[in-house]
Amino acid sequence: MIDKMQERDPQIERELEELVGVLVNIVPQLTEVRIFGSYNNGNWNPKTSDIDVFVETGDESYSKYERSFKKRIDVKDKIRQNIESNCEDFLRFSINLFTVEDVRKDSGNIGYAGNFILAAKSGRLIHPSKQNQAVN
Repeated sequence: MIDKMQERDPQIERELEELVGVLVNIVPQLTEVRIFGSYNNGNWNPKTSDIDVFVETGDESYSKYERSFKKRIDVKDKIRQNIESNCEDFLRFSINLFTVEDVRKDSGNIGYAGNFILAAKSGRLIHPSKQNQAVN
């Protein structure tokens, strides 16, 4: 088995740290950030692949089930504005914003939505760190 730690790109890891810093300051009630998909499972191609980022908030007003998507769009725009100046290539990040309730609803679905949540929630936790979770 290939060691996933060996496959991690140091530049990407620095950019992920910067992204978490931006998310902490912008996303209200941020509960967790995970990396999933090809970058996490070792199939990532730096020329053609994006990096899937799962962002979870406890603020249900950001739910994808809310009638107005304006808050979701605004927060993603703020993230982009703050990260573009910090990261070499922001477009490589595919940010997926969910609320705790979105995750609960979608994880019970059969098909794409349920599989997506399962994949995202099984990704590498980068915020809060596992060390912080053990302390709390």
